[in-house]
Amino acid sequence: MSRKFNTYVGLFLTMTMLVFMLFPITLFAAPKTKVKAAEVHLKGMTNGNLPYGLTKQAYRNGEVGPYVIVFSGPIEQSMKNSVELIGATLVEFIPKFAFLVTMNPKMAEKVAGLSCVEEVMIYQPAYKVNPSLKDEFGNVKAQGEIVVRISTFGDDTSVLDNEIINAHGKKLAHGKGKVAVKMNSNQLEKFANLNSVKHIEPVVQFELFNDVAKGYMDVDDIWTLGYDGSGQVVGVCDTGLDTGVNNSTMHLDFQGRIDAIYALGRTNDASDTHGHGTHVAGSVLGDGARSSGQIKGMAPA
Repeated sequence: MSRKFNTYVGLFLTMTMLVFMLFPITLFAAPKTKVKAAEVHLKGMTNGNLPYGLTKQAYRNGEVGPYVIVFSGPIEQSMKNSVELIGATLVEFIPKFAFLVTMNPKMAEKVAGLSCVEEVMIYQPAYKVNPSLKDEFGNVKAQGEIVVRISTFGDDTSVLDNEIINAHGKKLAHGKGKVAVKMNSNQLEKFANLNSVKHIEPVVQFELFNDVAKGYMDVDDIWTLGYDGSGQVVGVCDTGLDTGVNNSTMHLDFQGRIDAIYALGRTNDASDTHGHGTHVAGSVLGDGARSSGQIKGMAPA
């Protein structure tokens, strides 16, 4: 009996060794996992489950809504062309290898089948809301009446007019694709769920702190030596310059000092709707005319 048992044990061990030799990886390798989509960097994107009120499961047949297309690598023109041929509208690039687009579900299905596409996902309402407007669980914070800037897909913000009225909001200002609205924060979830809305962020109240730069840079000592920008021409390429027109409507610090203005981003419109370009130009060469010489740039002459 013992001899028979030993024979069986020996046979079992021999077979086990053969299995290890012939199938070392197939038998014991970890299961294959799907390659994860490339990282997508969106301001409003958070880890974990999305709040119910800021989640969209699917679009109706024929309904055009925003999606995020994640490509398999660096985006080439041919990849974008293949998406546009299906009928999708490319909106803007999202790091690392993604694009925000608008399309309907049928188009999304075709785009997902492209060899250059790794993933297609709905641009969730939660992604549209700036993190500063959300609590630790991703829900919109209750803040009462606030002022927000709503960006739309397309330049025409009038598509939101009825929604603003229904929300008892007040439109404060608007431009191409952006509108500033005063409303109760409990209405933000409703706006985030609109297909026409791209992003919602708080409007920051700007304050003037620009009279300290020359002290940090010690330009007073340089000015006493006669180096004040006299005879020099400076070019500033930014978001625009005040009204954008070189006449009496221009900011006093620049009047009579402009050689030429070129509108590169918007045809025949060099106005500064953002404010950054005017700030930078003032820091460089504003002559202080508007503040009686108190606040001026580094090269004011």
